[in-house]
Amino acid sequence: MAKSVGKIEEILQTANLDAAYYNDDLNDFRGEISTADRKGASALIAQIVRKIIEMPPQTNQLRDQLELSSVEIRKLRGSLEMIRRKAVTEGLTNVAGRKYFDIMLSEMTDSDQRGWIRLPAVVRCQ
Repeated sequence: MAKSVGKIEEILQTANLDAAYYNDDLNDFRGEISTADRKGASALIAQIVRKIIEMPPQTNQLRDQLELSSVEIRKLRGSLEMIRRKAVTEGLTNVAGRKYFDIMLSEMTDSDQRGWIRLPAVVRCQ
């Protein structure tokens, strides 16, 4: 899961850098175009158009990478939930075991320290 989160952070950092570069480029163009003559302005406009054309493929690539990472994270969360469930139930009977009892006891103790008590109920794990 940490690997997937790291991958997403890397993708977002790349997207942020790309956006900053485009912003800087467009700001540079804005400054140059205001001082350019007619011929220079045409060349700057052509550069702006090229930059704008470059943007969608990179945006699509980043979106695809984020979608793949999101799918991987959903799978990992499902696996983690299954592992947690197995960790607190007895394998043969699928009944809550000692680990679950310890978790519930700890939660009740924590809640009692905040000024309220949770009364235990019959617990059934599936």
